[in-house]
Amino acid sequence: MKPLTLDCTHIGDRVEIVSVDDAHARIQALRFGINPGAIVTIAGRVPAGPIVVKSGYQEIAIGRPLARKIQVKEYRHKPSYAGTPSKMSTDVK
Repeated sequence: MKPLTLDCTHIGDRVEIVSVDDAHARIQALRFGINPGAIVTIAGRVPAGPIVVKSGYQEIAIGRPLARKIQVKEYRHKPSYAGTPSKMSTDVK
């Protein structure tokens, strides 16, 4: 199976950046705050143009040549259970 790259994603997808293929592209991506482990949402796609990604409150248009060099994987949020009441009660009645 061919790895998924940023240019193959769809609007609304949430992806995790896995790697950036070459050193020059990696430097460009880092300038945009796109580094391995970052979670981004695909906010838009311009036909034959850039991919618009959203990270926090920031949206960045990334050109197709750079997007083809950024490997991603589907991001699946793992729910946090912090602050959830325990099912075990310590009260004895």
